[in-house]
Amino acid sequence: MVLDYLILINDFLWNNLVLWVLLLGGIFFSARLGLVQIKQIGKALKLLLHNKKTSQKQLSSFAALCTSLAQRVGTGNLAGVATAISAGGEGAIFWMWVTALLGGATSFAECSLAQVFKVKHKDGSFYGGPAYYIHMGLKSKTLAVIFSLFLIISMGFVLNGVQSNTIAQGLKSSFSLNSSHVGLALAFFSGLVIFGGLKRISVVAQFLVPFMALFYLLLTAFVLVKYFTLLPDLFLRIINKAFGIESITGGVIGHSVKQAFRYGVARGLYSNEAGWGSAPNVAASAHVDHPAQQGFMQMIAVYIDTLIICSCTAVMILLAPNIDLSETGIALTQQAAFIHFGNYGTIFIAIAIMLFGFTTILGNTFYGEINIAFLSSKKRYIFIYRLLVLLMVFGGAISQVPLVWVMADIMSACMTLINMTVIIILSNIALKTLKDFSFKTKHHKKTDFCLQDIGLEITSYDLAFNKKSKIKQK
Repeated sequence: MVLDYLILINDFLWNNLVLWVLLLGGIFFSARLGLVQIKQIGKALKLLLHNKKTSQKQLSSFAALCTSLAQRVGTGNLAGVATAISAGGEGAIFWMWVTALLGGATSFAECSLAQVFKVKHKDGSFYGGPAYYIHMGLKSKTLAVIFSLFLIISMGFVLNGVQSNTIAQGLKSSFSLNSSHVGLALAFFSGLVIFGGLKRISVVAQFLVPFMALFYLLLTAFVLVKYFTLLPDLFLRIINKAFGIESITGGVIGHSVKQAFRYGVARGLYSNEAGWGSAPNVAASAHVDHPAQQGFMQMIAVYIDTLIICSCTAVMILLAPNIDLSETGIALTQQAAFIHFGNYGTIFIAIAIMLFGFTTILGNTFYGEINIAFLSSKKRYIFIYRLLVLLMVFGGAISQVPLVWVMADIMSACMTLINMTVIIILSNIALKTLKDFSFKTKHHKKTDFCLQDIGLEITSYDLAFNKKSKIKQK
């Protein structure tokens, strides 16, 4: 009974509020920032290729990118895309691509704001994110605390349990591994990384993210080469289905387009998380000359997640001969892999589930840790938090989690609604940040940044330790 009510609340929040807020927010930022996600893609790629070295305690821009991708790229890239296709048809993929383009602008805005309002700790590392720009930008400590609690519970605990459960179930079905053994192994290896702090998480992310992306791209490349002649027809089918061009009656057109739009937008936004307030937590930790630079890098993260990795899953499914699209979720992805690679396909997907899920656990844990640090500077709370995360990872592997899934979605929805409202209110600061960077690069000036460049002044810069901070706009 309780689960049924929670499902109704969750469906209402995501279908009637969150998805529309994210979609319209993406349109708003695209217009407000002058299509930054398209016009500045060259600068973003240039920054990606010219990674700046940092001190031992600080993250490079590329390390922050990999850490955010470690969290973004999860089992949803495998199961979520399959669900979109089975429920919304081939046209859902087109709308997924649209959400990636719109999400690029949103991600630029929230991650630039995270850089503007970040704080520097005594050891030289940076912390920031929505809690910090809510407190410093809106002067609302209460709302910042509420956001932090939503993020810690949903991402630090609940979603980590969901990820470990998905990994355990995938390895159980593929290799008949005992779920409790998988849970212990996950907790052990997660502990080795997360107790090393942000720097160790980023080092692991810099190794695993490119590796798993390349691994998945190679699988897709095999399929693309094998069915190369079918690609033009596949692309046309996706476009036709997205707009109902092949349908005959108005009713069929309306229904097919609605389903494609609904599920494509939903799974795209759920996958890349632009606007959720998750990626800004690690974006703020990057050591860059100018906030806009990390905003550009996080645009790239959205594209890699949705335009590349999600598209890889779509290609494998849609180019699989005689595939049964009545299947949904990870079962459909596994079926496609089996068609293309035989029994090895099951092994490939199991490995992908394990890698994608593990890196998401690391990213989720770090995001929660950033917000623990916002609530208190006492290090023992970080230690306790890490222990609880490991318990949740083990518990998730041996549990059934339908109720936990719904609770995580509801808290993520609340988190997203808060963050989107805040970054829209602070959008003028994001715009000034972009203009400041564009002016400096156009006139060949140094891109070093200070708050006065965009008309802001902070009299106390020690927010992370709960001291009062004052910020005013000139």
